[in-house]
Amino acid sequence: MSYTSADPWFGVALEAAGWQEVVPYAEFTKNQRRIIFDTSSWMELSNDTNPRIFDVPVPERGREQWTLNLIEHLFAVEEATTKRS
Repeated sequence: MSYTSADPWFGVALEAAGWQEVVPYAEFTKNQRRIIFDTSSWMELSNDTNPRIFDVPVPERGREQWTLNLIEHLFAVEEATTKRS
C-alpha cells in the first residue's frame, strides 16, 4: 500500500517543499530528482545520473521536516560527488 492511501500528510509536506506529484501516490519529482514510493513504507531516491541513490523510510507523523532535510542532504551529497567525478 502506498504512503498516501494511509498517510496523505507526507504528500502534503512534499508538495509544500516544492515537490510535484507526477504519479498519484507513487512518484514525486523536483527538477531531475525523483522520489518513488515502493509497496512498503520506503522511498527510493534517484536522479538522472543515479537510478538508486538511497532508500529512506516514510516518516512517522511529526518527522516530516527531518525526513525532508535528510532527502535534500542525500541528493546534495550525490550531486556533489557526481560533479567531482
